[in-house]
Amino acid sequence: QLELLGEALATGLLREHSTAGRYAFSHALVRQTLYDELGLSQRVIAHRNTAAVLERLYGDNSPEHLSELAFHLFESAVSGDPLRSVEMSVRAAELAHRQFGYDESVRHYERALEALEFAGDADPSVQCELILNQAEARWDAGQRDLSHDQFRRAAGIARELDRPELLARAAVGMRSYGDNTRPDAETVRLLEGALESVGDGFPVWRARILSRLTYCAPHTESM
Repeated sequence: QLELLGEALATGLLREHSTAGRYAFSHALVRQTLYDELGLSQRVIAHRNTAAVLERLYGDNSPEHLSELAFHLFESAVSGDPLRSVEMSVRAAELAHRQFGYDESVRHYERALEALEFAGDADPSVQCELILNQAEARWDAGQRDLSHDQFRRAAGIARELDRPELLARAAVGMRSYGDNTRPDAETVRLLEGALESVGDGFPVWRARILSRLTYCAPHTESM
């Protein structure tokens, strides 16, 4: 392998990094061309091996490498451990969100949802929570229409599961703070339905729903 590295360096395909023992392709096009020549099984194995090396070198809690690790685990999830991919994608999404990387957070949640499908017999509650997470990230990223689509989808799942707190979270998401637009009838009905669903069993969610309804007719006049 050292001989192959030497040949690649000599031909200019690779360049040596300033850190000893690290190399990079001389151009992204070279990397992509070589990657495209790999078969599916070869790609999966390469990603799985890369993820294993990253975990061995940096662990699974390194902020600098968490996104990279999550990516390689996702790319190998089809023949690896999909639930592990879900876990790391969620952690990478949460880190990106804390760092105001909302678009990156959206991408990691998308991968988490795809990896969950690979797992088979996915827990619909987990799926619903991931959809809500991504919807909230989309809102912060300025993707308002896509965010609302996902809140509606999550609300449907929450009703089927009879999970009032998830339904409330979806309803509240439809009227996130800073939304000064006039709510449509569907949003008002969703908030009203969520309020009825939570009853007195979820006082925090009840308060949050009521705070949203104060800006929705006809509740504006009565509250």
